[in-house]
Amino acid sequence: MTENYNEEFVLGVLKNLGLNSYERQIYAVLLKYGSATSSQITELTTVPRARTYDVMTSLEAKGYTKMLPTKPKKFMALHPTEVVENIKNNLEEEYKNKMNKITEFSRSDELSILSNSYDAKSDELENNVEFNTLKDKTDFEKTFKSLINTSEKEISIITTETGMANITNYFQHLKTAALKGVKIRIIAPITNNNVNHAKKMAEVGLIKNMDSSDKIDSCGTMILRDDKESIVSISDENKFSVKSPLMRMQSDHFSKNFARTNFNLMWDHLDEMDESSTNN
Repeated sequence: MTENYNEEFVLGVLKNLGLNSYERQIYAVLLKYGSATSSQITELTTVPRARTYDVMTSLEAKGYTKMLPTKPKKFMALHPTEVVENIKNNLEEEYKNKMNKITEFSRSDELSILSNSYDAKSDELENNVEFNTLKDKTDFEKTFKSLINTSEKEISIITTETGMANITNYFQHLKTAALKGVKIRIIAPITNNNVNHAKKMAEVGLIKNMDSSDKIDSCGTMILRDDKESIVSISDENKFSVKSPLMRMQSDHFSKNFARTNFNLMWDHLDEMDESSTNN
């Protein structure tokens, strides 16, 4: 067995098979000499005497060697072809055991607990507020059109006298949304200055007159999409500045629990627009 033996080549092959340094040295010696005792292996390798027996036992468990019934005890190398079969069998058994553990875990209460923890954190992350300021009129127009185009259920708007007039600039976009089944509701003061605009918007949605109540007044604009996204402004007209910014918020929590709740409270206390008369 020693005639064609190339130690460097053998050690390289064994390293590729996943054996550690001590295991490689011992199997290489056994492959070269056929069998050896612990004492002989200690002399022929750099493996410490205290570790020799443990490493040989490990090699036997992995299918590289076997113990001979001799005194003193000897280990011999198994044929490389047999080693390959042992490795394959060990890997298949290891895979089977791991798959069984994964299957058991997939049916366990532990997975349910982990899933609930993930869902709770996921909901928390989804409800985090994404906030940004719309820096100018162009930014607002782009955002508002996107909000209209992505709506699926409802667009709710609270605005001022001037805002009611400005909404007609987006009439076609709102009409397209309404034709898709999106419900549109608008709250605003209806006066002689914007009544014609309000009548036009009534073609695509429901309008309620804020001036029909002396308990409610508007000091800005709020636009709400599907309980998911809001645009809020404290400015009466399109005066974009740091003092009266337009703010866009994407938050299920804010849109549903604050914006929607307040819109519905106002809506329920107001009368529908009376087209026959308006307040000056």
